[in-house]
Amino acid sequence: QYKLGKAQVLSDQTKGFNNTVVIAAAGSLAPYALKAQKELAAQEIGSVVINPSILNNVDVDTFKKYVNQCGGNLITLEDHRAIGGFGACLAQALANASVAVNMGSLGVDDHFGRSAYQAEQLYKTNGLDDKAVVAKALELF
Repeated sequence: QYKLGKAQVLSDQTKGFNNTVVIAAAGSLAPYALKAQKELAAQEIGSVVINPSILNNVDVDTFKKYVNQCGGNLITLEDHRAIGGFGACLAQALANASVAVNMGSLGVDDHFGRSAYQAEQLYKTNGLDDKAVVAKALELF
């Protein structure tokens, strides 16, 4: 159930896997994270997908619990500039809580924006789709 300010665990598929990762994805990118979760399971990597609720006011307790459960492995997926974005906020909040992370962030690189008829085209162009999440997760292990 969604509650403003409380991170929402959308799916926890970590049981029975030796390698696990937290995938933090908000809004329209959450379905890509859930699709990546299925692809990762096929490659024997478990994951928990978390919707952060508020990007710049991190629910540290929820993220701390799951990041620790996943051995510090964390991927953030954001549909805006990665520099100074949600991943940076989350990394700082976890560091302040003494949580060690092995982290990868996926976001828009430092370039002028583009347009498309469908968001899916932009996500793929900017490396924000499920395949990019899987590739980033594989880099962590």
